Order: sequence, then structure tokens, then C-alpha cells
Amino acid sequence: ICGANVLTTHRKTCGQSFMADICGANVLTTHRKTCGQSFMADICGANVLTTHRKTCGQSFMADICGANVLTTHRKTCGQSFMADICGANVLTTHRKTCGQSFMADICGANVLTTHRKTCGQSFMADICGANVLTTHRKTCGQSFMADICGANVLTTHRKTCGQSFMADICGANVLTTHRKTCGQSFMADICGANVLTTHRKTCGQSFMADICGANVLTTHRKTCGQSFMADICGANVLTTHRKTCGQSFMADICGANVLTLSFPKPFRYSPSFPFYMNPTGKILSFFPVLY
Repeated sequence: ICGANVLTTHRKTCGQSFMADICGANVLTTHRKTCGQSFMADICGANVLTTHRKTCGQSFMADICGANVLTTHRKTCGQSFMADICGANVLTTHRKTCGQSFMADICGANVLTTHRKTCGQSFMADICGANVLTTHRKTCGQSFMADICGANVLTTHRKTCGQSFMADICGANVLTTHRKTCGQSFMADICGANVLTTHRKTCGQSFMADICGANVLTTHRKTCGQSFMADICGANVLTTHRKTCGQSFMADICGANVLTLSFPKPFRYSPSFPFYMNPTGKILSFFPVLY
């Protein structure tokens, strides 16, 4: 969650970039009106996306907007790919009928109660009240989930799911055991800074979007270039990177020091790993292997 000005220059030029930005409401104003088909996950002021929302229809969107902005859109989109942080009532009707929609919603805890118990296989990333998903969590097993729940809700599920696709904002201890064993799991975790320390050194190929402490990715950011990232960092951390990366896939929630140990030096190299480095140990291409 960076300062509004950090991405200003980048936003006006990237156009087709894959973006998940938490910026000031005005930063993306011009971009939003012209991008049309862009893949966007934006936390903006409620009015910024008003015009865009009514016309995009099939756009891939994950928006944190004012509750009323998406009201009309929600009732008609049906199959849209959406991850919305809206007022609890906005999605009430939609939730009961959508069934198979791809959704990542931050709603009031009661809104999804009925939906949760029946959807089963739905693709969901929900920030709900801790108790709402209790029953669902214990039975869904393979569901695609990105949940911000009470730390205890997912305790049992976490230890058994193994290969589940997860993006969890839980208590730091909840995922400790899971993290050390999952290896290839697809994860976007908001955990305590120490929880992922060991995991980071061994997971290698994991897909991760982590909300960690803040200086951690500083060195990595300046060299990774093409890395696939979903990070919410301090405004200055990515400043240099943002101006040069252009096409990077980024949605970063980082703090500053947590992943330092994730990038030990020197890096070891094997032809079987999807990264290359020059003699100085700098990563030169896609998906560095960290261990």
C-alpha cells in the first residue's frame, strides 16, 4: 500500500500492464478511462471507476470501491471475474444467484453465510467474519481460497490441504507447519514475518504474494525485472524498479525486512532451475529460484 505518487509515471505509460494497485484515487483516473480491457485490481476512490464499470462488462476486475459504484454492474455482470471490496449489502442479491462466479469479496460477514454453505467448489477469496466460513473450511478441501479469517478457523484445514490454492491472511502461527511442508503450493500469504522464513528458502517455485516486513525485497526488486510479483511494499522500495520494469506483473504488499533471508548469497545455480545469473550473482531472468 504505497504512496499515491510512486506509481504516477508508470501508470500513465504502461497501458496494457497487468496491475493490482493500491494507489491514491486520482492516480489512475486517466488510465481507467482509456484502458478498457486492462486486467485490474484497484483500490481507488469510489468515483474513479464509475464510468469504466458501467461499460467494461467482461473486464477482469478486483476493485475496492465505494459500495454504490458497482451496484448496477453487479446485478448484470453475472459471469464477470470479480474481487470486490464493497459494502455488505451491494452483493447480497448477486451472491445468492451467481453460484459459479469467480469472486474475491470483502463483504460483511453475514452476506455470504448462505452462499458459503452451498457453493462448495466456487472460486473464492473472501474477507469475512471468522465464523462464517468455519463449516465450509472443514469440508471444501480442494477449493480455491484466499481468506482473511480468524487465525483458528483454518487451523485444521491448513494442516491437511497440502496442494490447495491459498492466499491467506491468518494468525502467524496458523500456517507454520503447513508452510514448511507444502513446497509447491500456490500461496499469497499475509503472515507474521517469521512464519515464512524457512519456507522461503526451500519452496523455490512457489507462486507467492506476501505481506511481510518492509526492506526485504529491496535488493531483489532492483534485479528481478521480469519476476511475477504481487507485493504491497513501502513506497520507496519499488520506486526505481517501477520506473524501469514496465511489463512486470506486480501487486505488492511488502513491508521491508522479512524476506532478507529469502535471498541468500551467493545463489547456487543448476540448469534445471528457471533463472540465470551473471558472475556477480545478480538474477538476470524470470522466476529466480530461492533456497
